[in-house]
Amino acid sequence: MTQSYAGRYDCSPRYARREERMSLLHTSGLAFRHDSQADWLFQNVSFDLGPGDRVALVGPNGSGKTSLLRIVAGELEPVVGALVRRSGLRVACVLEVYLAGIDAACLLISHDRVFLNRTTTRTFELRGGSLTAYAGSYDDYREQRELAERQAWKKFEAQQSRAAAARRAAEQRVRTAAKVARAPEGVRNGHDFYRAKAARLQRTARILRERVTHEPRAVKPFFETAIPVLDFADVHRSGNTLLRIDGLSKSFEGKPLFRGLSMTVGRGERWALLGPNGSGKTTLLRIVRGLERADEGTVEMGIGARLGYFSQEGEHIDPEMSPLAFCLAVNPDETRVRTILGCLKVRADQVRQPIGSMSGGERAKVALAALLVGEANLLLLDEPTNHLDIEAREALEATLAQYPGAILFVSHDRRFVESLAEDRIDLSRAC
Repeated sequence: MTQSYAGRYDCSPRYARREERMSLLHTSGLAFRHDSQADWLFQNVSFDLGPGDRVALVGPNGSGKTSLLRIVAGELEPVVGALVRRSGLRVACVLEVYLAGIDAACLLISHDRVFLNRTTTRTFELRGGSLTAYAGSYDDYREQRELAERQAWKKFEAQQSRAAAARRAAEQRVRTAAKVARAPEGVRNGHDFYRAKAARLQRTARILRERVTHEPRAVKPFFETAIPVLDFADVHRSGNTLLRIDGLSKSFEGKPLFRGLSMTVGRGERWALLGPNGSGKTTLLRIVRGLERADEGTVEMGIGARLGYFSQEGEHIDPEMSPLAFCLAVNPDETRVRTILGCLKVRADQVRQPIGSMSGGERAKVALAALLVGEANLLLLDEPTNHLDIEAREALEATLAQYPGAILFVSHDRRFVESLAEDRIDLSRAC
């Protein structure tokens, strides 16, 4: 999915050089929340868009990206802040083919990382209610953010270490002051000296404590948790071959979808099914599952093969159950279930909510988690990334990279295919 707003401006040659240095659009201190919300969706958002800027707007689902885009387009008004458009600026909603052919600034939302890398020159990240600007493409943004996270974490740890050292030093001086406050036995007329020494130590301890108290408290930085090492101990052991397809043909209403299709999926292999809509990808998965009959050919499951299936329509999910309960019905190991849910970016505060109250993307994560905590050793995934934001897609890639079984999947996400697939079969060439 791609949402974008492109801006053009008109100016005469007389003012062209001066105008090129000016912003097309300037925002200052934007803040927004819906009438039904108590918390701000975002606050203090400020940025400029200049001629020729191609800016990706990224961030987790629910961070306010679409609302910000609608404010820029004039469809929503900010609760706080100002937005100034250059005279003559025209704003229009345009998705990817048109955008590639025009010379205009744009601000866009897309889950297609390949598209973002090809078209954008800056990235705005909306996260936790604030906006951060990065130079370069999406991959450049990821690299810069990871570097910034490491630096922020080091700074935070250094501040925490200094504060802890100061507290220990203060406590040590208090203990020492208590010992030296009284003159040693046998010493006469020295009480004032030792009391003064103890007072100096107490004063030093107080200074150290005040230094800790008045030093600006470092906020614990956001740090994206890495996917842990997963063993998938419950995945059923299979033979070397999980699926064999030989000479498969299928037509629909007289139109051939594929003919003479043959492939063998071995243990641990990852196959991508490619082709345009209507080429028979979902039909092939249904034939493998035994839900449809082929016109010709055979489908043979290997010894010990156990299928797991993900549907983009979210079949077999009970909306009344929570993510935790739904996955525990598959695997009673709560630690394993919580680990997989966490790997797929299901937040801890969501695991006991009814699945029916969640967005399509959240429900997709739960369905995928239920597959991954089960015993299936051959996953059939039909558009698993459709409703996922970029972070969830990357988390799914990292999790599936450790999965020991075989995967046969359909996806239009080019980066997901590049990251996961070892073998590919294009159904548009099999007819």
